[in-house]
Amino acid sequence: MHWQRHEPQAWPDRAGVVVLEGAPGAARGEAVGRWLSQHSAGGGPTYRLQCRAHEGGTWAGLSTLIADLVAAMRERAPDLLARHAQELCLVVPALRSQLAFPQSLTDTVSDEEKTRNYAADRAYRSLHGLIDLLSEWHDLTQPGRWSIACDGYDDASALVRRFFAELLRRRGAQLGLRLLVTADPGRGAEIAGDLDPGAITAAVRLALPPTETAMSSPAAMTRLATELEQQLDDDPEAREAQLPRLIATWQRSGSPARALPWQLWLMERYNHAGLYEASAPYAGDVEAALDRLAVEDRRLYHRAVNALYFCYVPLDRADEALPILERALTLVDDPAEIARYCYLVSMLYARFLEPADQAQAEAYLQRALSTLVDADRTDEDLHFLTVFTMNGLAFVRLRQGRVADALELCRTGVARLNEHLDPERHRLHRSVLLFNIAQVHAQIGPYEDAIAYFSQAMQMDPNYSEYYNDRGAVYLKMNRLHDAERDYLRAIELSPPYAEVWTNLGQCYREMERMDDAARAYSRALDLDPGGTLALVGRADAHAALDRGELALADYDRALALEPEQPLVLASRAIVHYDAGHLHEALADLDAAVTLAPELGELYQNRAVALQELGRGDEAARDLSTYLQLCPDAEDRNDMERSLSLLGAQR
Repeated sequence: MHWQRHEPQAWPDRAGVVVLEGAPGAARGEAVGRWLSQHSAGGGPTYRLQCRAHEGGTWAGLSTLIADLVAAMRERAPDLLARHAQELCLVVPALRSQLAFPQSLTDTVSDEEKTRNYAADRAYRSLHGLIDLLSEWHDLTQPGRWSIACDGYDDASALVRRFFAELLRRRGAQLGLRLLVTADPGRGAEIAGDLDPGAITAAVRLALPPTETAMSSPAAMTRLATELEQQLDDDPEAREAQLPRLIATWQRSGSPARALPWQLWLMERYNHAGLYEASAPYAGDVEAALDRLAVEDRRLYHRAVNALYFCYVPLDRADEALPILERALTLVDDPAEIARYCYLVSMLYARFLEPADQAQAEAYLQRALSTLVDADRTDEDLHFLTVFTMNGLAFVRLRQGRVADALELCRTGVARLNEHLDPERHRLHRSVLLFNIAQVHAQIGPYEDAIAYFSQAMQMDPNYSEYYNDRGAVYLKMNRLHDAERDYLRAIELSPPYAEVWTNLGQCYREMERMDDAARAYSRALDLDPGGTLALVGRADAHAALDRGELALADYDRALALEPEQPLVLASRAIVHYDAGHLHEALADLDAAVTLAPELGELYQNRAVALQELGRGDEAARDLSTYLQLCPDAEDRNDMERSLSLLGAQR
């Protein structure tokens, strides 16, 4: 990337992104203003967004853009708001009192019963849903080319930066999007690294005078922080937007430690919503305070340990969570708390650390179960905690290959909760137990039992998209294609878009021989995740079935570029080459496929056809013989033997 040292007389007009690096202040602001002024002359929508997360929170900049659009959509397209309510409410929390969407138990259960956080993928789905929203609004209103200036982009949250990178990739051309992002000196290359290099139309590094700002004394910042704290809204959604500024003010005050409880509050809120990248910036300060909290405020200490665990694990930082939990186990004396920490450590060993250690995981779970015997809790709580721990042991048993034991632990747990707890208590965990049993049966059968348990879980939690996606996969295995289609469509309806369910729907349509529908579903999956090899291969197969040879070859090429060692994909591409008369290319693919999978007889049969067409009869005969040796019960054996005889007669 070449950096220009002077502001261009005319900024690039084509769609793409301009990176502007320079000291923050009036001079940089004027350069941004000139960029916006040039592009506003075309009449399209223009936005100037302040993206500094420490001032406006994790959605700073994006929330302003979305809130602005919502105001216009209320008048012209209220149906868009309804369809995208889930992601709108995530990014603009104030909308939660105005928009409704189907909520799962993960959203609605009380804090004491929240046994499941959302996966990190949920935040990314929501970003894609918002991109769809902008695309649909653009198609409806035809407003002209979009121009968006993001000031303080180097201090934007990882989620906001991901949004704009994906917006450029997915819909930059459609919107005619011209994006300007600013960074402080030395940080331009960092933000450019998040973006497609081919989308960068200019990189400008200006030597600008910084604006001098008066430094407030720690005492003044303490007074301001105290005032801001007193003004905090009781509404959690409003508080979420107010806290970043309060935290930044306390950190610059004479009492920086007073920022910690609010950092922890935000971490807990972000973790539960699956916004782990938003939680992570606070983790360093919280972890650094653990030793102090262990002495001064044991309750806050335990909250901090939990928040760090549930932040680090989804971000593939399990190795950082382990010593924190091991230290916590040396400090806690309440049996129920010991059991809970043992459970969390066991899941690190069973699921998240590499390599996994199921023996260690089992040892911690057995310690948890023995410790619970002495816990001073109500009978209901003890039943729940015991079943919760047994569920972890069931997971370990499954990883150990002891499937029957795993299923029995889950079934016993469900029965115990049903017997001893009020039906309305711990409904989320009960649904998770049923779901776990269903997942085991989905792998080993009988599939009818998987369907039954999925259905029971869905009766308790009918708005959880993944349940429908997973039950649809079982229906697909059972060749109950219309049931699979129905579940996949319901999963799509209940969630912002994700590639997995669209890929699965494509697989379903391909089995139905609805190849046009399959190609469209796969295309939707690839729009969301262009690196999905299963969707690429599926779409290539659909194109091949529809005699769209060039499109099929393009997708096979992409799939093999991502994962070269796919013998069946090579064989499929060879067939398309053969049908197009590209015999040498077909033979090269089949040679590569045979090298990768010499035990697959069908590859030799296909290669024999190409070799015979090229006049290489001896080699074709050798491949047919190999095919018959590898597939002695082949249905076409008689035909292949006749072909072999004919080849022999031609020698």
